[in-house]
Amino acid sequence: MWLLKLKSNLEITEAQVQCWDNVPTHVVIVALAFSIKRQEAPPYILEMKAYEQYCVEKIASGVSSGTGKIVGYSLSGIKESMVFKVEIYSAGMKFVSYPRSLSKVPDRCWRKGA
Repeated sequence: MWLLKLKSNLEITEAQVQCWDNVPTHVVIVALAFSIKRQEAPPYILEMKAYEQYCVEKIASGVSSGTGKIVGYSLSGIKESMVFKVEIYSAGMKFVSYPRSLSKVPDRCWRKGA
């Protein structure tokens, strides 16, 4: 589950808005945090700060006939024309970075950072 810390000192959680598309486009994000559940251990918290823009996407697998299963999350941040992305799966994480010009993330996904 993700959580946003906003410049206005408010916090928005995934549970409150149900999906990233419902995060208002006018908010300014100070930090994006993601909680990863672990068996018999405290959750692992991943926090992204100081990015110019943020995006969260769900990763689906086995999509056929309009059905699919959510298998992970993708957390992205833009800084100095570079995209930094963390893909989180139940089996682990993957970190990638690439120029913004190569990003396939739809513009409607990005929210402004502080």
